[in-house]
Amino acid sequence: MKLKSLFEVIFKVLGIYLIIKTISYIPQLFGSTSLFYFSDSVFKLIITIISVIASIFILLLIGWFLITRSELLTNKIVPEERLNEDFTTFKVHRSVVLTISIIVLGALIVVQELPRLFMYLFQVYSKHQISSKVEPITFNYMVYTIIKLFVGLYLMFYCKTIVNWIDKKRR
Repeated sequence: MKLKSLFEVIFKVLGIYLIIKTISYIPQLFGSTSLFYFSDSVFKLIITIISVIASIFILLLIGWFLITRSELLTNKIVPEERLNEDFTTFKVHRSVVLTISIIVLGALIVVQELPRLFMYLFQVYSKHQISSKVEPITFNYMVYTIIKLFVGLYLMFYCKTIVNWIDKKRR
């Protein structure tokens, strides 16, 4: 197995995972729109349905991109001279394994929290339309989700810094 193939498999699995998570949130999101059915404002109902469909579409598009364009992402992440190396024959340094693990961990956090953020944003919007008062619990969960998203993105984009810090602590 080549290193390029390994990264492509990882991106495809992340894309599939994001699509599955998005599909699992569809009943919850459309269940929340039923609250507006009894509302006086048709405009609020239309805006809510459009926002739900848009967020589902964006998440499904990101998942589709991860699945179909994994080669493009792999070419951006892995250096060209390492793309065609056999994964089973070259000696893997610990820092490479750490880098891959940290990137995968960060990506899993992002893929897991992105649909949740859209769900909380929709809940805040829905409750604000009904009573103009946002429950503190929903707002707290939304802030927590945003923090987790930033942690996941930090892990993905600054993995070399983290690996260097881990290696320095080991010595």
